[in-house]
Amino acid sequence: MAAGIRAKLEMGEDGRGAGGIFNSLLAQKILDTRASFTGASLDTLYDSDAMPPSLRNVHAKLDKAVDRLYRRKHFGFERERVEHLFQLYQEASAPLVSAAKKASKRNK
Repeated sequence: MAAGIRAKLEMGEDGRGAGGIFNSLLAQKILDTRASFTGASLDTLYDSDAMPPSLRNVHAKLDKAVDRLYRRKHFGFERERVEHLFQLYQEASAPLVSAAKKASKRNK
């Protein structure tokens, strides 16, 4: 893929839009890479000690692309990623919890 086209697919102007196309291409690349290991089970392919480098590499690219959908700064560690995602979840679900509490008070 030409570098210019790839750059446009990697990130939309808002940091999200066209990224979905690129992420879909990466997801398909994962499926294609897995298919190249005929006869290998998912258990074998995803063994942390024996994962084929080509599969590990394409997963790392997809992880990085998905991370950029949530923030521009790279996550240094898995724990940092999980903490950030839980924070986003709490912020998104707070209005739902508040609304549920108000509804239960009205029904009493």
